[in-house]
Amino acid sequence: MGLFARLKQIADIGFCGVVVNVSLFALLSTANRR
Repeated sequence: MGLFARLKQIADIGFCGVVVNVSLFALLSTANRR
């Protein structure tokens, strides 16, 4: 159970990191295009 919870936590952090990186990249590309 502990290992599964840790894996789920890592997966959640990774997913959030991907979302943040994608949104930051989109913001930067739109700002550079202006």
